[in-house]
Amino acid sequence: KNNQIKNLITILTNFVSCEEWEPDESFLDEIYESCLLPLLENAFRTGSLLDMAKDHELFMSYLGFIKKVVKIPKLVELLIELNPCYIPVQQEPIYKLLKNLCDLSDIFLNCMGKEESPQEEASKPKELAEEIQRVSKMVNESMASIQSQKQKA
Repeated sequence: KNNQIKNLITILTNFVSCEEWEPDESFLDEIYESCLLPLLENAFRTGSLLDMAKDHELFMSYLGFIKKVVKIPKLVELLIELNPCYIPVQQEPIYKLLKNLCDLSDIFLNCMGKEESPQEEASKPKELAEEIQRVSKMVNESMASIQSQKQKA
């Protein structure tokens, strides 16, 4: 099941990666009303990096999708608070969940110390924690850029 989800996320990631493609409102509506955002919310609400690392490839595909989304300003809207008219109703915005995971990653990496080569059992959680930090930073920068552009307009 997780492999199928990973493959579907990869297909979607490749779709939004197409150059010179600009999503329209109907595309956004389809995403808002699909199971994609609740799937990401649920995944990013996971309790620990060790649990997430059990499905390392799946979580890396989720983060890869978010990395592509933040490069398209119109799609960044998917990561913020959604209008409650969309069903399923959003529980918590993805950017906040990523922030929480980033904080958890900071703690995890600080506890690991600066080991050059962690033991094999810790390598996947460490890689995941570092990727979460990178993606969270990208999301924050993208949201700040969009906010800045709105203020100038």
